[in-house]
Amino acid sequence: MRIVHLDKMGEGGGGISTPLPHVMIGVRMATAGPALAKHLGVDPNKATLVTYVAPDTPAQAAGLADWDVIVKINGSDNASPNDIRRVIRASQPGDTVDFSVWDRGSLKNITITLEPADHDRMVPVRTPTSS
Repeated sequence: MRIVHLDKMGEGGGGISTPLPHVMIGVRMATAGPALAKHLGVDPNKATLVTYVAPDTPAQAAGLADWDVIVKINGSDNASPNDIRRVIRASQPGDTVDFSVWDRGSLKNITITLEPADHDRMVPVRTPTSS
């Protein structure tokens, strides 16, 4: 196995190293999936499941938690992992990003202030290496 750097939102590039980001929020994420999306009444292609929030990161400071489901970003209903990455990549340290999030059965709104990427604090993604 090898370690690749996470992209700005917490997922690796499918086993290919991605460029080091200039900002971070500190999460790992996945698509919401059809079962969860049906339960919450959201489009599975437009929602994101937060699978991990790293400690001492902007996401944790703002109140984002493991297993939250992001359903809006900056007012847009398009909140897939790719949509979130696109917003983050276009942002600078100090910018804020607004999220609407399902958290334990209730909808909450949070604002995350982006920080310069601290690559030592970013969570590595382990990927298999080809033999």
